[in-house]
Amino acid sequence: MDWGAGYEATWRIFHVNADTWSDADEAQGLSDISITRTDEGKMESGTFQAEGDFDEGYYRIAMIASQGGESLRYDMATLLCSTSTYKADRGISVREIEGASVLQPAESQVLFEGEYAQAGSDGAQYAAELLRRAIVAPIEVEGAFILNTHIVFDIGTSILDAAWQLLDAGGFCMQIDGRGVVHILAYPATPSLVLDKGGLSMVLAGVDVSEQVDVPNRYIAIEEEQVSIAVNDSPASPTSTVSVGRCIDELDESPTRVGGETLAAYAARRLEEESASITERTYKREWSPDVHPFSIVRGMVPSVGLAGDMRVVSQSIECGNGALVTEKAVIKEQTWTR
Repeated sequence: MDWGAGYEATWRIFHVNADTWSDADEAQGLSDISITRTDEGKMESGTFQAEGDFDEGYYRIAMIASQGGESLRYDMATLLCSTSTYKADRGISVREIEGASVLQPAESQVLFEGEYAQAGSDGAQYAAELLRRAIVAPIEVEGAFILNTHIVFDIGTSILDAAWQLLDAGGFCMQIDGRGVVHILAYPATPSLVLDKGGLSMVLAGVDVSEQVDVPNRYIAIEEEQVSIAVNDSPASPTSTVSVGRCIDELDESPTRVGGETLAAYAARRLEEESASITERTYKREWSPDVHPFSIVRGMVPSVGLAGDMRVVSQSIECGNGALVTEKAVIKEQTWTR
């Protein structure tokens, strides 16, 4: 499918069997479908309208894309749907449907006092085990990282927040595919989409650019009675204490060390990770499969503001004649290394 060329789209929504995670009956009378994705929290949501009665549950939004005599189905999102309002006109009721992420149940359940992830355990697998307590969506773990210290969760921490705490420590993330499968993986390092001159037909005119200020140059890690401070004081670094003439602090009172590192090594690693100037780009493009929050989009047309490897942080998808994505992505430029 050439997403930069014209295509026709029709939309279908299927009730999902929560036991088998496969399509069940198809919902009818649907309109005004939109999907929102982000790189934090529950990650996904959506809305649409449905005529007549509507049973709450999991629903899968699918696009049937037709081009050159060929039609292919693409699953766009699987959401936990409910309805609270509707309007009636001439005997027909139209319901406003709110779709929550398949991760929603993990936000609704909390951990009890004393729960912790043990040092030496696989943080990716432990995060998956936590999530499986709450969600029915399938979870696939791709890769592993080992925790260096116990991670004790505060009482009342949601299962979702605890899972993110673990994944953040290991440089891992989550992505949710169109079938609602939750993937736990290391941050993607290769591009899922390349926007070069040939791919510019996918992009609508105009790229908004904004830059971050106040990049940290001192990282303070506190673990019980121990304090470690990493400082960027390199004259060669544009964000160092020397270059900007002041300290810009990042305070971390809940360090999560991995791979056998000391607290000092942890502070230095985290300062290096935070020592990046961030440029944010927002643009509209035609939808393409396999691009999600945390994916990399490679821009190769500097003249229009698309240059370098951009990591996707949010998407808003309008589902109409096709699928139009308003995407926000960031470029991180390293300003200091250990």
